[in-house]
Amino acid sequence: MAAERPEDVRSGGASCRACRALDPVRGPDRRRIGVIKRNKLFGNQTRVTFCLPRDLPPGTVSVVGSFNDWQPGRHELVARRDGTRTVTVKLGPGEYRFRYLATGGVWLDDEHADLVDERGSLLLI
Repeated sequence: MAAERPEDVRSGGASCRACRALDPVRGPDRRRIGVIKRNKLFGNQTRVTFCLPRDLPPGTVSVVGSFNDWQPGRHELVARRDGTRTVTVKLGPGEYRFRYLATGGVWLDDEHADLVDERGSLLLI
């Protein structure tokens, strides 16, 4: 199923409280972390907010995936006053593969995705 390109949207101050209590779960060769918030918009669009703790992992983090042609830096998470960092995108219906890419080439999966496997995280809208 072809996915529409997302538009950047700002969360308008919405908090990702659940993210503050996150600790990474480390597997043999991958790390899992994160929170995903979904809000239905008018029509068939959904606002998706990706949320990580502010300092875990250290450095900059981008969410990269099929919705942004796997381009690092296009959807970089931004630090918030509540101790988290987030980025929000607007997506149409579809299946989206994604992962977090941190400073130093560290890849992370989101344990709150609809599916996590050897290819990364899967989001179903």
